[in-house]
Formats: sequence, structure tokens, C-alpha cells
Amino acid sequence: KFRQVWRNNMMEAEEPVITNCKKDDYTEVTFVPDLSKFHMTELDDDIISLLTKRVYDVAGTTAKDVTVYLNGTKLPVKCFKDYVKLYSLDKKVVYEDVNERWSVGVCVSDGQAQQVSFVNSICTSRGGKHVQHVTSQIAKYLLEHVEKKNKSFPLKLHHIKNHLFIFVNSLIENPSFD
Repeated sequence: KFRQVWRNNMMEAEEPVITNCKKDDYTEVTFVPDLSKFHMTELDDDIISLLTKRVYDVAGTTAKDVTVYLNGTKLPVKCFKDYVKLYSLDKKVVYEDVNERWSVGVCVSDGQAQQVSFVNSICTSRGGKHVQHVTSQIAKYLLEHVEKKNKSFPLKLHHIKNHLFIFVNSLIENPSFD
């Protein structure tokens, strides 16, 4: 068992303590933020919500054999598909683990394009080329399908894209972020 404590923005590290452990392997991260650094006296609801979301993000974007707990409670998210279901509670989702590097989900949005995406487990809240790539492929397929059924229907790619809620979890070598 390896245990180490850091303080002062990780500038001060205690010596690690290494002992025998009879439990299964696991990793536990515990932290106490230095609230004064953020001019706070306590964590407000917005910060708690943000930290909670990030824990769910980790649960949804890590390997399926990783179990994530939040404040001692096991989260019901074992994979990206479970994570996607949290956003699309009452909607039919089309989902595919494309390969070991890409997972994609799509459902109908509420009239404007929406996305939730990750690159290497980092939330890409503004989307990016990976989301554009997936969205374009799906919209193009749907447009071709509609045109086969109804050749005179005046539909454009942007009409379809505006009604898609896209979910992407990708592992990309050497990604670039702005």
C-alpha cells in the first residue's frame, strides 16, 4: 500500500509510507481544497456540482473495469454508454463502441445542435474537429436516407445537424486544444 500526502499546491510532500496490503488493487484520491486561495470560506453549490460532474465524467470515460465512488457511494456509471444515458433519460439513443478508441452516441436534440464530448478523458465542452467529424457523417447518412424516401423534400445538412445531440468519447494521439 502506497500513501503520500502533499500540501501547499503540492510544493511540500511528505515521505511516502509503503506497507503490505491484503485488499484488491485500487486507487483512492482524497483532497481538501485550499479555499483561501480561491477567496472562499466554503464550497458553494456551483463548485460542488462542477466537481460532481467531473467525477461522473471520470466514471464514464475510464475503462469498464474501473469502479468510481463519490463520497463513498458507488456511481451507476460503468462505461460511456451509461454516461450517455444520464443525459438522454427519456430519449432513444443510438450508440456504438466503434472501436477501442471511439465511442459515439446520438439522439434527437431539442431543436438546436448539442454535444457532450471527450478527448483522452478531457471534456471538450466546445466540441472540436472530432465532434464535427462524427456529426457530419451521421447527418450525411440521414440526409441520404431521407432523400431516398422522399426526393422532393427540401432538406439540408444543417437542418439535420440542428436536431442532433452527439456524444463522443475518443482517444486521440497528440491532440491539439485551443
